[in-house]
Amino acid sequence: AGERIASGETGESVAVFGGNGAEARPLGELTSPTIKFTSPLKPNLFSFATNELSQDSFLAWLLQWADSTCAEHDQALHEAAQDFVRRLLSLQGNSPEQITKVEVERQWERIDVCADINEEHLLIIEDKTGTGQHSNQLARYRNVAQAWCEKEGRRLTCVYLKTHSECDARRTDAVAEGYATVTRGDILEFLETHEIDTDIYRDLRDRLRELESREAQFTEKRIGDWGWDDWTGFYRALEKARSLSNWSTQTRPGAGQFLNAVLNFPYCQVYPLYMQIEQGPLCFKIGDVEPEVDRGDIWRQYHQILMERVEGAPGLERPSRYRGGSYMTLARVPSEVWLGSPESHLDLEAVVSKLNA
Repeated sequence: AGERIASGETGESVAVFGGNGAEARPLGELTSPTIKFTSPLKPNLFSFATNELSQDSFLAWLLQWADSTCAEHDQALHEAAQDFVRRLLSLQGNSPEQITKVEVERQWERIDVCADINEEHLLIIEDKTGTGQHSNQLARYRNVAQAWCEKEGRRLTCVYLKTHSECDARRTDAVAEGYATVTRGDILEFLETHEIDTDIYRDLRDRLRELESREAQFTEKRIGDWGWDDWTGFYRALEKARSLSNWSTQTRPGAGQFLNAVLNFPYCQVYPLYMQIEQGPLCFKIGDVEPEVDRGDIWRQYHQILMERVEGAPGLERPSRYRGGSYMTLARVPSEVWLGSPESHLDLEAVVSKLNA
């Protein structure tokens, strides 16, 4: 399969795998496949274990430490775990004064984490990192857990916990399904409350600090240098300054994923006519157009309606070409017009004023 060739002090080399007698080449000359190496800083478990199952494991591990039998092993961690349990239970009722018995299970009835506490409370956690709720899962999990609680005599607490950023609308949906919501900021505040001498605990705390820091750097960067985390941070800030209908990850055929933010979703006659930021341009869109109708004709009708409403709007451009579909772009405003030039830094107040005009 090939041999590995050791590097010297003056220049690292690596074998090209795929045959005997491979020649060593400097690492800088290798262009494919691309390998993203980790930083030379202290390795963090959660920089490698990034999926939801890893986070599920941490939550289950921490909850189990609340059991009274764990105090003899690490009193500080036990007290932190009891605080964590009380915080979660108090989101939907009163937490017990004494926590003595905790039994934790993962993936019971496909619920990420559940804990039976003092044989009085059942806590279920739907845990998310980068993905969101789907397939009516919150309602299904709550119904299953509620039926078990009625049979076994427990009080149910349902928690929707997410450590990656998402729009307010998704958390509102979770609350409507009977869940209390816990954000990255909530978890980070808890983790920073306790000084625990355990790498696993500190690693999650540091990982969440890193995520929070990365999404705050957009204010210090030129707009042209923004990446995914910067746009996420911008959407979070924008949502605090004005209401948004939604923001999330979308996939554009042939162009991969991008972050979009829907500013409003009003209906005009039959279809919604709305504004959407597409990680750069501000687009005026029409949505929910059925395949049975003449979409080209619908596009022309709504394009005319839009032009009459926004006549004279600065920077408004017609799309370079018509793309038919359920959701169609009627016109767009380049990011340089509404957000700022690539060389500039964000003026959030000015941007909000333009979007509200």
